[in-house]
Amino acid sequence: MRVVDIHGPADESFVTLARTAAVAFASSAGLAIDQCDELRLALHEACGLLIGAHAVDLTFVENDHSLCMSLRPSEPVPFCLSPQSALVLKTMTDGFFLAKDGVITLEKLL
Repeated sequence: MRVVDIHGPADESFVTLARTAAVAFASSAGLAIDQCDELRLALHEACGLLIGAHAVDLTFVENDHSLCMSLRPSEPVPFCLSPQSALVLKTMTDGFFLAKDGVITLEKLL
């Protein structure tokens, strides 16, 4: 199992860093370039939902069968999942979960 944690401000520069890290992490886990790009797009959409929080913790976890990315805002951020965001998250991942405490988890099967 591999775990990588990134902490940063919930702003556009963090989104750029998170997208780059997602592609690097997914690629090193052996995902094809198309799957890496899907994960990057899903993470971008998820990060966009948390813009406005003071900070975000991003955790990447690779295990034997999947990659999971969890975004945890430093404080609850009210957001409404639009139909467009839901479509991106649903079609670009193998699973996404929205917790009541604002944590967004994305999963891609290996």
